[in-house]
Amino acid sequence: MNDTTPIPDPPPVPVRAMKEVARAREERAFELRCRNWSQSAIAAELGISRQAVAKALQRVERRALAKLTATVGLIKARQTLQLDHLISEAYEAWEKSKKPAKKRRIKRSGKPGEGPETTKETTWRDGDPRWIGEIRSLLSAQRDIWRIGRGENESESDGESLNYGRLAEEKREEMWANLSPEDRARRLQFQADKLKAEAAALEADARTAGAGPTALPAEGDEL
Repeated sequence: MNDTTPIPDPPPVPVRAMKEVARAREERAFELRCRNWSQSAIAAELGISRQAVAKALQRVERRALAKLTATVGLIKARQTLQLDHLISEAYEAWEKSKKPAKKRRIKRSGKPGEGPETTKETTWRDGDPRWIGEIRSLLSAQRDIWRIGRGENESESDGESLNYGRLAEEKREEMWANLSPEDRARRLQFQADKLKAEAAALEADARTAGAGPTALPAEGDEL
């Protein structure tokens, strides 16, 4: 007698569990990439396609860059607060150094039965200039943190001070240095093929539009 009882479908995998598996696979791919594994070797190790490995590495790199950028911002904020405290302490010390200095001198009398003679003196001061130098040094350190006054070509806004472009470029250079020679040659060949295809498309558009070589203006002609 055949058992015709239908076999129930397996329960669906929770979305959260799927995301955790994908995240763990991305972290593993990034770990292997940092150990200079090629994308093809990582794909074979994880049992996924090379294109999936490339996309996974891009996602991890973007998260790492965002985390690094946020960390830089937090460090700058913390150091700015620390410098603010030191600047206030230096200003307080500068003000104290300008206050009159009071001295007390005790002169013992040579006559028997008389106690020591006390003399109080007050000396006016202009302030210790070393505190001014310290304040200027602290203010300079604070400007360096936020890249203020670095020149006309340097941005002085808080948003640009993190310099996301530079961080991204450093990350790309780091990843490029970790590539194997085969992966570097493959990427360069891909870029070369892409540029050739774009150039061919531009030439085709030019022929379609009937554009020939443009003659240079003769001397005396108006541009």
